[in-house]
Formats: sequence, structure tokens, C-alpha cells
Amino acid sequence: MKKHFVFFVCCLAAIFSAAVIFAQEQITGTQAMQIARTRAGGGTVVEMEWELKRGRAQYDVEVIRSGTKHEIKIDSATGEIIGYKEKRANARELPPTPQNQVTFERAREISLAGRGNAIVEKIEWEYKYGQYVYEVSVRQDGKKSKVYIDAATGKTLQPLRRGWM
Repeated sequence: MKKHFVFFVCCLAAIFSAAVIFAQEQITGTQAMQIARTRAGGGTVVEMEWELKRGRAQYDVEVIRSGTKHEIKIDSATGEIIGYKEKRANARELPPTPQNQVTFERAREISLAGRGNAIVEKIEWEYKYGQYVYEVSVRQDGKKSKVYIDAATGKTLQPLRRGWM
């Protein structure tokens, strides 16, 4: 019984610390995209994630410019670039230019709507099945789930094996 209580307290502490770190975030997803595009010298953002790594909240942004993929890690509290590498992009990594209507922050709000005490653990923005989507990992009451949001409309999508409903 004591082991279960200690485990429960540790889980609550981890969830609370994630919420505190997320609340301390100072730069937005839109700002992270701009920082990444500037570092890459221009180009198109083709994927972006927000997540906690080793207690640090960060954005991982991929930008493609002139056939080169730039992978940039940005501290979400300071906007500092904490990692960078580049490599040649292959043809399947060259999606069409996005027509986003939904911001990174709005996708977070949509994913939490009606979920009470839920917290966002990770947000990915990527081109899947012919459209840009946000894939948001949400934890509520100890259970993890994913919410898929159309980046153009903000509509919540239902995942299917070979596409989106």
C-alpha cells in the first residue's frame, strides 16, 4: 500500500512539474517557427513539436530550404537555439506550402477543450495524409490520448488507418 502511495505521489509531482514548465513557456509556437526559419536562412517549416525533454520544455522545428532539411531545437522559455543540424532532404519530405489558419497555441486550446484537468505533453505539426495536422498528446487522470486537429480549419479529426475522416 505504501509503495502505491509513493508511486501515486511521484506521478502527481511529474504531472504538476510538466504543467508548471508549460505555464512558464515564454515564446509561442509561431515565434519558434520564425526563429527556426531565421536560423535556416528562410524556407518552409514542415514539422514542429513541443515537448518536455530532461525537464526542459523545447520546440523541435524542421525547416526545408533549397533541398536541405534544417533540424532546430529551441528552448521554449528563452527562445535560445539549443541544437542544430542539417542534412539533404529527400523528395517525400517536400510537402506543399502550408495554408495554416490555426496557430500552434489555438491547437493547444482546442485539444484541451472539455477535458478539465488535462495537460498537454507534446504537440506535433506535420504533413500527413495530404494535409497539415496538429497531433497533440494529452494526459488526463493518468491516461494518455492523442487529439488530431486540421491545421487549416481547427476541426478535430478522427484517425483512420489510411487517412483522416
